[in-house]
Amino acid sequence: MTYVDSDGVLADFNGWIKKVNPSALKHHSLIHPTMIEHCDECFLVFETMPGSDFFFEKIKTTEDWKVLSAVPSREKLEPFVKGRTVEEVISIFKENKYRWYEKHGVSRDKVIIVEGGLQKLSYCKPGDVLYDDFIKNIKAWESKGGIGHLVKITAEDGG
Repeated sequence: MTYVDSDGVLADFNGWIKKVNPSALKHHSLIHPTMIEHCDECFLVFETMPGSDFFFEKIKTTEDWKVLSAVPSREKLEPFVKGRTVEEVISIFKENKYRWYEKHGVSRDKVIIVEGGLQKLSYCKPGDVLYDDFIKNIKAWESKGGIGHLVKITAEDGG
């Protein structure tokens, strides 16, 4: 099976953060509070990443390709959640991701969403492939016998 990460590979998370809170990219402690503050649109209104057409085509047309994406873990979100429960926020994030993929022609059955990036490992079988933009996820995947490919594209790269 081949899995493709979402944010930073298919969806332009950093581009969205830059629009709603530019200082969050420089001060990473602001990322989760910003996501929660804009919970209803987070993951739903992202642009696609340059060069992601190849991955979208494979996911849509090839049975053994899927999206394997994470939302932040409860532990990372809990300190910043106010007015909603952390479960509500995670549920909104997941639903927004599913709807974003549907908008781009990818059915829900082709999208797996876990809580926390390292939860992706529960899908790794020896020889499975993961395209991801975080080296930590790639190294963990490879330690379970998978094949990891680090993807580094930014919107400024133009593809």
